[in-house]
Amino acid sequence: MLFKRVLTVAILLPLFLAALFLLPNLYWGILLAGVIAIASWEWSGLSGYATRARALFVAAVLASAALILIWEHAGSAMPEPEAYMSIIAGLLFAGWVARRRAVKHLL
Repeated sequence: MLFKRVLTVAILLPLFLAALFLLPNLYWGILLAGVIAIASWEWSGLSGYATRARALFVAAVLASAALILIWEHAGSAMPEPEAYMSIIAGLLFAGWVARRRAVKHLL
């Protein structure tokens, strides 16, 4: 088990460092968006979301990441994304509240 972990680090650490220092900002952001999508899928599974809710959560997270990437690279041509981000955050909060109420109803 330890050997697999050390081998994984030995492979992924140089790849991570190369990406960190050699990729342009846009491609680094796209790479991180992919990692964040995987992490949000895992987190939503640990939170007990059903498959459809997990997919919606990942979509909301990726929409947020896309808005940030577009805003950062469009410069002043695009309006500030706070309105869009607050809508996405409100939807995520509403889903969280609905989930908590459903769990309390079961107990």
